[in-house]
This record gives sequence, C-alpha cells and structure tokens, in this order.
Amino acid sequence: MSSSDACSELAEHAEALAASAPSPRALIAALAREAAGIRRAPLGVLDLARGGANRVRGRGFRPRYDDGTRGQARHFAGVAGATLLLGGPVTHVLLRTIGGDEPGSADDRLTTRAIEWSRLLRRGELSVAEAGEWIRCEICDEDGPVDSLTPPRKRPPAVWRIRT
Repeated sequence: MSSSDACSELAEHAEALAASAPSPRALIAALAREAAGIRRAPLGVLDLARGGANRVRGRGFRPRYDDGTRGQARHFAGVAGATLLLGGPVTHVLLRTIGGDEPGSADDRLTTRAIEWSRLLRRGELSVAEAGEWIRCEICDEDGPVDSLTPPRKRPPAVWRIRT
C-alpha cells in the first residue's frame, strides 16, 4: 500500500479498532478521534467547529468521493463522529450551509456515505467487524490512489445496501 492511500489506511484503522469488539458508537468515536482529531462531547463540538485534524493524509478514494485534496479520510471520520454529537440530518445540513459543501459535490457525496456508515453501525445493520471492509469496498478507489505504484486491490462483492 502506498503511504498516500489514506482510504485504505482509514479502513485499516477501523479494522484495528474493531478487533477489540467495541460497541458501534465506541468504534465511530474512536475512528473520529484517530483519523480526524474529534474528541467526545463536549470538546468534540469545538473540534468539529475548527474542522478537526488531518491525521490520515492522502488519496485513494473513489473519484466520486475525491475532491482532489489529501483530507478525505478526515472528512469521512469527522462526519461519522459528528453524527454521534449532532445526528445525521443536522450534520448534513450544517456541512451544506456552514461547511460549504455544494449538493452533489464529492464532499457532499462522501458526507452522505459517512452518515450512512454511522447509521448502519448504530442500527446493527453493519457489524463492527465489517466496518473497515465496508469503507474499503464502498468508498476506496479499487485501483488505489492516483499516485500509487501498487497493483489494484482485489474486492469482494459488496454485501451492504448501497445508496449512491
């Protein structure tokens, strides 16, 4: 894996965190902390207001979710963490208004998927053990980042409901 394959790194973080079998909410909170610097409430609200921290930098996201920056892992993990503090609908509205995510943009589409990932986990429709693989199969570019010298990843067929 190229060091700039942030999407795979994000999936690996989720898998490593899931190994201890945390609750879905604990997994989401831990990934938000590790990948985006978002702490639990009440300090997490301040972290969200400042945009978090870009702890996992790089590319590797599918083109529809890639805005050309090296901060999409932070975006995904931060949005997922925000759903724990604000709820999914409020998170989406705030990102479209205050955050400036244009409807239909790469960031808006990634926001939708992060909210979906969080919802699936919290409702028990996606197991904690499958959380990292969901990220890999649903949002990572199957060929890896544009600048990667590694061969394309092999993907198992997706078994989750896909909303695109």
